[in-house]
Amino acid sequence: MDFITYDKLSEYLDALVKAKNKNPVIKRKDLCLSPCGFPVTHYTIGNGPKHLTVMAGTHGTEIIGVDFILKLMKVISEGKGVYKDFDSNKFTLDFIPCQNPEGFIIVTEVLKPYVSQLTEKEFETFSRNYYLNYCKDDRVYLEINKFLEDKDIIDKFWDEYRLKDITKDDVFNFLTSCHKENVKPKISELFQTLYELKIIDNLDNPVIYKEKFHHQMFKNLSYQNIEEKDKRYTLLKNKVKNIMETKYESYTFPKASLIDWRANSNGVDLNKNNPNNFKIKEEEKRKKGFKPLFGTMRFVNLMREVKGPQGKVSVSDQKFTFENENTGLLKHLLNLNKEEKYVGAISYHGTGGVIYSRPKNPLEVKKQKEALRTIDKYNELLAISYQNITEYKIMPYPKQLTGTGDMIRMLLPGFLLIELSKMGGNPLGPYGDKQNYQKVINDNLLAFNEILKAIKNEIAVK
Repeated sequence: MDFITYDKLSEYLDALVKAKNKNPVIKRKDLCLSPCGFPVTHYTIGNGPKHLTVMAGTHGTEIIGVDFILKLMKVISEGKGVYKDFDSNKFTLDFIPCQNPEGFIIVTEVLKPYVSQLTEKEFETFSRNYYLNYCKDDRVYLEINKFLEDKDIIDKFWDEYRLKDITKDDVFNFLTSCHKENVKPKISELFQTLYELKIIDNLDNPVIYKEKFHHQMFKNLSYQNIEEKDKRYTLLKNKVKNIMETKYESYTFPKASLIDWRANSNGVDLNKNNPNNFKIKEEEKRKKGFKPLFGTMRFVNLMREVKGPQGKVSVSDQKFTFENENTGLLKHLLNLNKEEKYVGAISYHGTGGVIYSRPKNPLEVKKQKEALRTIDKYNELLAISYQNITEYKIMPYPKQLTGTGDMIRMLLPGFLLIELSKMGGNPLGPYGDKQNYQKVINDNLLAFNEILKAIKNEIAVK
């Protein structure tokens, strides 16, 4: 296991290009430049007529995706193991190792002082503690929601207490204001459960602190850790500074939320960045009376749909625009499809251990019913091939097209989104258990080869 920074990423890629391997890695023209001028790089292995695109790093926190794609490129280039018979005359693999270089730089640079000097074992221990704290933050949210039961009451509670310490008296007074009676015994049970989960220190004066457990590990985390190596880094640092110091009434982002940075420097989440989702988020804002929107689970204290770590749909609130990073990706995929070279694309993300492969349910989309049935059949073939190795859950049809991957899946066949590690807690959680990490890497190396075989067989049938 190794903590990968942007500099290391560049070094590894340069080394792969220079290596005289069986299947050479070729540096291609960058897909685009990020808002601060960092390249979204593009590499290929093979020279066949059928192009399969492989990408990672859509979110800054998803370090393991970038890590995996480097290992995949290396093993295919070397032609070892299951890739000893890789058919470079049949396939061209287009690799986009890091679609969101800005988010990746932000997360890895601010984390570097905490992990760069650790031994591998120390890094594993630190990452495991991070994972456990991340889980505690989720458990607080889930236990309180289970206790409150009613969705309207849950929403009202978090609107009031997401940014405050929470005591027994607070819960009692809140429920009393909601006209709930005889709640003291149940409140005691709730806090007893939280005590047993080691979320609160004692039962005499129990407090659920507003500072998230996974943030408490990084007391001095700061955007100042972003080194100004050139004008791009200086611009990036200044944009992050502006976002982190912006006040929304009395709210500013917690300093440690830099480790939760999914977005690019514009504060846009690339996986939210599509026009259909723009309409959905506008409707959500309207229903909330245009009050600030916040996340859920461990992100319940982080404002969203504004420029920030969790990101918004579009840089403008008035008109939807694609970010450069998505424009470059879409041009790449659509051009391949126009030239009849495209056979699929896989986008690797961080945690969940699931496969998103379904286009929106074709039974609900009358005009494109037949086209979507064709996409669904092909995607199911690829997803099952992948599942046979990883045992990842294949997710159901999405009800709404919120993800950019969902949008692409409506346009092109064979676009899969893979959440790699079942051990959650981006960016460090997947590194919290070496055996689990190695299984994730090895299983997915094998599963990708199954995708190649499935595509090859499908082409042969046609």
